[in-house]
Amino acid sequence: MRTFSVVTGLALLLLAGCGTAADEGPGAGGSSGSSATSDAASTPAGGTDAASTPCDLFSVDTVDAVTSALADAGYELDLTGEAPPGPTVSLAPGQETFVACSFGGVVNAGVRGFDDGRSLLAVTTGSALRAPEPEPLDGLGDVAYTTLNSYDGIRVTAQVGDDLVLVDSLLRDDADPVVPADLLVQVARELAEGVGAADVPLAELPETCPSATDPVVAEEIGEVRLARGAASGTGVTCSYVSDEAYVRLASRSVDPALMAMWLADAGEPVTVDGREVYVDDEQATLVVSESCGIAATRAPLGWTTVGSTDDEQEAAALVDLVVAAQERIDCH
Repeated sequence: MRTFSVVTGLALLLLAGCGTAADEGPGAGGSSGSSATSDAASTPAGGTDAASTPCDLFSVDTVDAVTSALADAGYELDLTGEAPPGPTVSLAPGQETFVACSFGGVVNAGVRGFDDGRSLLAVTTGSALRAPEPEPLDGLGDVAYTTLNSYDGIRVTAQVGDDLVLVDSLLRDDADPVVPADLLVQVARELAEGVGAADVPLAELPETCPSATDPVVAEEIGEVRLARGAASGTGVTCSYVSDEAYVRLASRSVDPALMAMWLADAGEPVTVDGREVYVDDEQATLVVSESCGIAATRAPLGWTTVGSTDDEQEAAALVDLVVAAQERIDCH
């Protein structure tokens, strides 16, 4: 059975499974304009769902093919053993300037929301230290490539006019692809065909997320260029990106037994106002109760040089961030 996660430890338990109630299939219909244009105040109460761009650019057959491939491989989203959800919209892991349609968190198909200064080739090669030479793809956008990303997953990129599209598999695909390469190319093709008429709003956040102009977010990363979030009966996830860094805030209600299992291996916490906070690399998790936690992640974008080299300072800042997040989002 294959499992994969971009987020590890206790934060994985809290960040997984925070899709919306409309996570059961693709939306219908198109939209217009591809740069981030709308104001945060105009965002829908429910945040993003399967009818949001770019999930609305894919055919039902393509969505079914990707989700079936993941299910056939025995992919699990988290330790609960739940089946993979339908597609949801988020900021692409490791490529946060792209708004992505995410299939279970491991196949992300996105359009770039704003110009982050990188060329198509720079996006294609990414941060992989031993990335193979990208292979050109004919008949896809103006210019297109396929390669392996830093996870040894298949990556397909394309430029269509001024727009860039990206399809990333975060499963190891170099030997035995979970989602066949030709299917990922088809996903990229549908993105390329629809991106010219797509609208990528600045923010789509549920009411339970801090706004894109919230001081807590602004103090961490500056002016927000993109923000996405989704809420469900078990929690909420809110993600924000600026020109140089990103922040993700999340809350989730979980089974007390799973929470206890994670806490047993989570290391020594710090105590803030009587509550335990666990810090792991770029993530901090505040335990609200035996069945509720709040997680905060803050990190520079992978292709920038911004960030502190003082680990203690970074850890203290993460603790402050997750405590502030608790004042704005809470468990259901």
